[in-house]
Amino acid sequence: MATVEKLWAERVVPSEKLKKYAADKGALFTPLYGQAAYDAVWPTVVTDAYLLQDAGMAKVSPNRWASSAEALTLRRAPSLRVASR
Repeated sequence: MATVEKLWAERVVPSEKLKKYAADKGALFTPLYGQAAYDAVWPTVVTDAYLLQDAGMAKVSPNRWASSAEALTLRRAPSLRVASR
């Protein structure tokens, strides 16, 4: 894993080609890795899991793996329901 992180830090993060590609495609270039990447995406993962649960699409409740603090904080978002067709 250290090798991948080293390559990421040395090659991907400073890559002008990737920055240009992202800008041309209207994407954000956020080349995070390791704990910083985990910390950046985890709130979205938890929120998406609760949205899937609210839509009836989750097989397992996010309460089984989200911490109590995450559940209380992130669960406050308004519930989205998927209309049946």
